Amino acid sequence: MKDIFCQNLKRLRKQKDLNQEQLAQALDVTVQAVSKWECGLSYPDIDTLLLLSDFLEVSVDELLRDSNITVPRILPELPDDNTLRIIQCVGNRMIHRAELCHPNVHTNPIPLTLKNSSENNKDNPIYIEIWGNAELDGNIFGSVNAGGSLTCEDIHGDAQVGDYINCEDIGGDAHAGDSINCGDINGDAYAGDCINCKDIDGNAHAGDCINCENIDGDAEAENYIQCNELLGDAHAEKNIECGNISGSVHVGENLTCNDIHGDICSCNGDIYCNCVNGSINFDGSIELNSSDSSLS
Repeated sequence: MKDIFCQNLKRLRKQKDLNQEQLAQALDVTVQAVSKWECGLSYPDIDTLLLLSDFLEVSVDELLRDSNITVPRILPELPDDNTLRIIQCVGNRMIHRAELCHPNVHTNPIPLTLKNSSENNKDNPIYIEIWGNAELDGNIFGSVNAGGSLTCEDIHGDAQVGDYINCEDIGGDAHAGDSINCGDINGDAYAGDCINCKDIDGNAHAGDCINCENIDGDAEAENYIQCNELLGDAHAEKNIECGNISGSVHVGENLTCNDIHGDICSCNGDIYCNCVNGSINFDGSIELNSSDSSLS
C-alpha cells in the first residue's frame, strides 16, 4: 500500500508541475515530510490526506489505490434504479443537472445511436436520463429525461426535458420547458412554449400556443388554440379556432369553431360558430348558423 501511495503521490505532483517544496507549502508541512511520503517511509495523517486529495483534485481512493485498476465510481446522490444516465464533464468536474437547466448555460448535443436489441425493445425498455442536450438516432422504448433539448425518433414512454422536444410519436406524457414538436402524444402534453403535434390523447397545456389535430382532454394556452376536435374544455387567453368542442369554452379574444356542446363561459371578442348547445356569455358580436343556446 505504501509503495502504491508514494508512486501515485509522485505522479500526481509532477502532473501539477509542482516540486516537493511547493507541495509542502500548500499543505503546511515540511519538505522532509513530503520526501518521506514519496519514499514510502511514512504516511500523512488522515487530515493531511484529505487536504492532499483536495489540493491534487483527486479522491483519497485514487491516492491509495493502484492507478492501473479501474474502480467504478459511485455517485451516492443518484438512485440505483438501472437507468442509463449520460452526463457531461468539464475537465474532471461533472456538470450538475441543475447547471444544465440554467438559461445561460449552452452545451452541444450528445449524439447517440439506439438500436433495437435485447436491452432496448418493447419487452425490455431502456430508461434514459441525459444531463444536457441529446440527439438520438433510433427509438426509445422506455422513458427519457433530459436536462436540455431532445431530438429523436419514437419515444414509447414518457418524455421530460428542460428545453424543447423534436421527435416522432410519444407513447406517454410529454413535458418540455420550451416547445414540443412531434407526431401523436398518447398522454398529457405540457410545454412552456408551443405544442405542435398531431393527436393528443390526454390534456394539453401550453405557455404559448397549441397547434394540433385532435385533443381527447382539456386544452389550455396562454396564447391561442388551433385544432380539429377537442373532447374536453378549451381555455385560451387569445383566439380559439377549432372544429367541434365537447366541453366548455373560455376565450380572451375571438372564437371560431363548428359545434360547441358545452357552454361559452366567457368570450371577450367575436364568436363565429355553427351551433352552441349551452349558454353563451360574450362581449363582442356573434354569428351562429343554428343554436340551442341561451345568450347573455
